[in-house]
Amino acid sequence: MSLLLRNGHILSCNGGGVVKRTTWLHAEGGRIKSIGSGDPPNVDGDVLDLEGRTVLPGLADSHLHVFALGKATTSVNLEGCKSMEELQSRAREHEEATTPATDDATVPNATLPQRYLEGLGWDQDLLGRTPTRRGGGSDLDACVQTPAIFYRRCHHVAVLNSAALKICSITADTEDVEGGVIERDASHEPTGVLREKALELLEPLTNQEESFEVQKDYLLRGLKLCVENGVTFVQSNDSKLLGGISRPWEAYGSLADESKLPCRVFLTVAWQDVGSTAPKAKQDSALRLRPCALVDQLEPYADDPQNSGVMQMSTEEIAKAMGHLKEHGFRVEAHAIGDRAASDLIDAFEKFMPSTERPVLTHCQFLNKNLVERMSKGGIIANVQPQFVPSDLPIIKSRVGEGTERFNYAYVWRTLMKAGVHVAGGSDAPVEAPTPLVGMADAMEHALFASERLTFAEALSMYTTEAAFAACAEERIGTLEPGKDADFVVLDCNTDAEALTASQLRSCQVEKVYVQGKLVHDRTTNAKRRRIATGDGPGKSGLPFVRGRCPACSMTSHRTCSGSR
Repeated sequence: MSLLLRNGHILSCNGGGVVKRTTWLHAEGGRIKSIGSGDPPNVDGDVLDLEGRTVLPGLADSHLHVFALGKATTSVNLEGCKSMEELQSRAREHEEATTPATDDATVPNATLPQRYLEGLGWDQDLLGRTPTRRGGGSDLDACVQTPAIFYRRCHHVAVLNSAALKICSITADTEDVEGGVIERDASHEPTGVLREKALELLEPLTNQEESFEVQKDYLLRGLKLCVENGVTFVQSNDSKLLGGISRPWEAYGSLADESKLPCRVFLTVAWQDVGSTAPKAKQDSALRLRPCALVDQLEPYADDPQNSGVMQMSTEEIAKAMGHLKEHGFRVEAHAIGDRAASDLIDAFEKFMPSTERPVLTHCQFLNKNLVERMSKGGIIANVQPQFVPSDLPIIKSRVGEGTERFNYAYVWRTLMKAGVHVAGGSDAPVEAPTPLVGMADAMEHALFASERLTFAEALSMYTTEAAFAACAEERIGTLEPGKDADFVVLDCNTDAEALTASQLRSCQVEKVYVQGKLVHDRTTNAKRRRIATGDGPGKSGLPFVRGRCPACSMTSHRTCSGSR
């Protein structure tokens, strides 16, 4: 199949951090055959007159949870609830309703599992307090009879109703989980609120997985949301712990066999599965590991001197996990927000993962000069989420301490780039929306310090060339040049410049998306538009997307949620 794009503004980062602009592109057989400016060649095949519209390389989401994203479309949306009464009303309405069928007739209808009701996105700052099972207005017990688990917007805190606590056998006699908290009232009875690793106690409710076809439906729902927003390849972290799918490779494989995957998928598997149920790693494998989700810091919080965060894996456990992965030939993606967690993980990278293996440190929001230098020397890729910053800003100064080194090294995207660190961009959906255009705009506008704000070229590289490098796929994708796969995105904006502004990125629409020269998304004028997360407000497209990482450290109890995802 041959396709010619003509009369447009085709932008691509082709090396050196510079955007190259051309006006036409010719793809054939799923690859780019030629590209240039001026008069396009005469070719046999389809011709798309761009009429001055802008084309970008296929965009990435370098860190998200596709299964959880798709599943979020079937959960109670608690994002933006401003009162306990509103939360209760939404829960009642959702419990009475059935989940809408997908608009893809080839996908079986997915209904909400009736064994428990899941809610997502509540925020105690908006509600006025943290909901409990039996609060002032009886909270969850008053509105939901079905066992219910309502997750805070960070996914690291949840509140259960009494029916759910009973099934999970959580009582006054239940011991606290190391690395987690069971909140209790004055009588030592559980309030229903669980934090961090205490969420492992939910297993009696959550360990039963949906049917294989429903799992595939959730994956397709999540991928469709990505593609509609210009994403052509994802690096997805799907596991039993994060979303509730224990063998994601089988569901993705089935979708691939059925030719239903709308974009490329690079899968991150749980480290515990490597060597047991997970498929073996191949040299060109996209499978990566998420061994830990950590947050803590070398110094206590500025407003809570007794609190330095929560470590979810010890240094011994990290070494064991990385040694296990090294033995089985897997690359490693590890998660850290705080500087102490980053330090421990970089220690392990230096011991087990040489730069040639491209280890990935995800989030790395708070660093210091030494850690940046070590990341550069060790070839450690920084996987960052610029969309976290807007909602982080109100708490950073009070929590981290203005003027401290970790404050001065918060969200230092440009500093990392200048040090030679590859920096890839993602969303951590469903915590944020899978909208790389918004991520690029945030990288250009919302860094903590003006000196760290990126140019358009730098922001574009995060979601194209750098993301491709992080996926070990830079030979095939990431740029628009002859020989590369024909992955590109057509935007409705019109500019004759070699750069887009942050405002343009926020306002423009994704009109068409191509993967290997095949049209996988086409927004027509008559189609129902489902543009999500174009601005800073809550409740985008009815999904619980939020503007930033967990600010649970502002909770009145001052018990800290890790904020890692």
